[in-house]
Amino acid sequence: MSAICFFLGLAGVDLHARDGTGQTVLHLATQRHDAFAIMMLLLRDGRVDINALDSDRWSALSYAVRRRNHAAVWRLLESGVHAGIQHVDGVTPLNMAVAQGDEVIVRMILKVTPRHMLM
Repeated sequence: MSAICFFLGLAGVDLHARDGTGQTVLHLATQRHDAFAIMMLLLRDGRVDINALDSDRWSALSYAVRRRNHAAVWRLLESGVHAGIQHVDGVTPLNMAVAQGDEVIVRMILKVTPRHMLM
């Protein structure tokens, strides 16, 4: 386990802190393919809001889809993330995956997410 994972696991670390754009540690972790272990730690202990939105209404799932981070997308979906949340411009993670032509992510979202949550 990396030093960052160890630090984030310490009692008293504010996992809800946000940067200047409203992003949480989870938003940032999903954007880095090498940060998957950090994201798993954050999701495992339940102290992080997996549906938190930044100032543009982007969720951690949105960033994982944009980065084509398949492992992060799957882990978020398994953890119950809401896949139908729209960004400021009305785009959902599913819309983004379709536009990117990422069939793997499209299938993951459709497999796990109830249809009524995608509308």
